[in-house]
Amino acid sequence: MEKGIERLFAMKNISGFSSTPDGRYFAVSASNTYREKGKDNRSFIEMYDVSEGKKILTLKDEKINYDRPSVSDDGLRIAFAWKKGSESGIGLGSTISSSGWSPELVKLSSKPQEILISSAGGVLFIMKDADGPQRVKEKEEGSDQYFFMDDDCYSSLYHYIPGMGISRITENLQVWDFYERAGKIVISASREKGESAWYNSRLFTLDLEGKGVKEIYDPKWRELSCPRISSSGNVSVLESICSDRGLTSGDVLLYSAKDGTVKNLTEGHKRTYTCLQFRGNEVVALWREENTTGISSYDGKWNDLWETQGTSVPGPSPSFSLYGKYFILPFTDPESPQEVYSFGLDGRKSLTDINHEIKGTKPHKTEFLRWKSKDGTEIYGYLISDKPESPLIVNVHGGPTSFSYPSIVDRSTIYVDEGFSVFLPNYRGSTGKGREYAEANIGDMGGMDFQDILSGIEYLKETGRVKTQDIFIKGGSYGGFMTMWAVTQTEVFRTGVALFGISNWVSFHGTSLAPAWDRAHYNEDPYRRNLYEKFSPLNYIDHMKVPLLIMQGIEDPVVPKSQAFEMYQAMKDKGKDVRLLLFPREGHGFSEKKHMEAEFTETLKWFRKFL
Repeated sequence: MEKGIERLFAMKNISGFSSTPDGRYFAVSASNTYREKGKDNRSFIEMYDVSEGKKILTLKDEKINYDRPSVSDDGLRIAFAWKKGSESGIGLGSTISSSGWSPELVKLSSKPQEILISSAGGVLFIMKDADGPQRVKEKEEGSDQYFFMDDDCYSSLYHYIPGMGISRITENLQVWDFYERAGKIVISASREKGESAWYNSRLFTLDLEGKGVKEIYDPKWRELSCPRISSSGNVSVLESICSDRGLTSGDVLLYSAKDGTVKNLTEGHKRTYTCLQFRGNEVVALWREENTTGISSYDGKWNDLWETQGTSVPGPSPSFSLYGKYFILPFTDPESPQEVYSFGLDGRKSLTDINHEIKGTKPHKTEFLRWKSKDGTEIYGYLISDKPESPLIVNVHGGPTSFSYPSIVDRSTIYVDEGFSVFLPNYRGSTGKGREYAEANIGDMGGMDFQDILSGIEYLKETGRVKTQDIFIKGGSYGGFMTMWAVTQTEVFRTGVALFGISNWVSFHGTSLAPAWDRAHYNEDPYRRNLYEKFSPLNYIDHMKVPLLIMQGIEDPVVPKSQAFEMYQAMKDKGKDVRLLLFPREGHGFSEKKHMEAEFTETLKWFRKFL
């Protein structure tokens, strides 16, 4: 097996998981870790019968991408998203067809965002509304000017029923997430349009015809994810401050259909809950507490059902199923690649073979760590290291409401293959230690969360886990900001590599796709500028002595390229050591194979330059 970047390219990432209520059937989607220039990332779906222990269906095509599987309650049908070139849509087919696999492919005006087989036998999905006939005609005639934000379309919930066509269920709501059971629907949605409106999401219920729309909960300043509804109309949902849409984590709330009350079932818990199900009116939840993944149920009190060391995947939005006495979920740990596993009294068993190409990979030594920060707060993270004398890369995750976790192959292990150690700190503001911990850096991004990282480095030195002065820092998005911030605040690091990071919070707020994010996390009016100026790396360049390599996607709508330009030009004007590597066609993250290779090789070259 090749080392480094080639091993990463051989790996597949699990991107979705769906199962029947009894857990007997499940479908899983996975994709390459890269895409070729001008092409989409290759993705496929597999479906399994757990009782028979066999794969019963594979959706894989060199010209079509299959993703977002949804299995019907009886396991006899599967729905999915598909994309072929510029065309995309939903598919629906039988899983036990004697005449071979022949799903119905329905073309849509835009790519579906979420998919679920409905109790009526159709497919529910979220899709951006299309322009009306008059607007289409105007654009065809060259009149393509538009009013910023005002002319945006909502993303609505739609229902496709075979033989009857597509109907739109929601009106004038920006729908982010949904679930349906026995004709009752719960949605997380905003009344405003645009990506930034997610930071003002609310909870609504309605029926399959779009009638009876009722707002049942407004979290005010937190966000909602993973809504679930029972056949009796009770609703569970996850609530927390969340920096990225699509991240499911937080406390478990329960709405009672009987009296309309909303109760936090996990107030003060030190766990981060990441996925919910109803079993009757009992809530079953997947959770993570530092390095432990577990499942618990609530029927008036919490009962722990199962736990193990490792991480459920996909990281931002994991899922699970219960099959008798077995717990089934996509999972990884430092010695095991991403697969769907069953866990029971007889141990762990891999049900899929998605990552057979990296079987036989020798794992690096990975250690789970806890340390005390400057103010006494306990922080957690991981060290991947073959020997303490190796130069150390501090890899800072984005978000900040996210987390780093180790796997046998990922974007950290490729640097360990090259002789480095990698430190993965989950500073305050990360998930994995409850909602209070996840919200602990609100109004202080770059303050104590940065001290958490520095305290972690000191801990590594004091305990002899690291015996080197060659320490580097690297990160993307919020991790890119933290890298820029670190090299302007301290000389602990030889140098840094900042990927699509924020250099100027004031200009970021005015140009980003999601300006409500920084307002929520700094908890301040950006035009007061107090915290925005205080934590902008751009304002501290005069006294910085640490070189910096910046990498940026040209088409990034989240952290616009102007953030990289501002930092680069300021450092050049001040005579500082800086380089800026730009990636055409890339947005918020690099996914083209050649670009990923360049990120890896240029990072290695830059770090080795300062050894």
